[in-house]
Amino acid sequence: MPEKDFLVQLWGLLPPLVISVLGGLVRAVRTNCTFKATLIAMLVAAFTGVVVSLFLQDVAFLTPDQKAAVTGLAGYNGGKLLDILSKRTCELAENLKLKK
Repeated sequence: MPEKDFLVQLWGLLPPLVISVLGGLVRAVRTNCTFKATLIAMLVAAFTGVVVSLFLQDVAFLTPDQKAAVTGLAGYNGGKLLDILSKRTCELAENLKLKK
């Protein structure tokens, strides 16, 4: 039953999602005062937190508590991390030399 596997995976992403959204909420409360900006910050934090959590799934040298802390920090700095990743990816693409 593939739908049960999907639900199990979705349930596994719930803790990192909550942790990252809380990190984004903390940042939004510290920097933005509008409700709309807070919601957007939480959405970006959720996306960033899930991506970071998926990257860290197979890292063996970090404990689950350390992975949770990194996920929370990723949620807190979600927008900045996405800006850095975008810039580095564009730089890599510009510097990539293809053989003809």
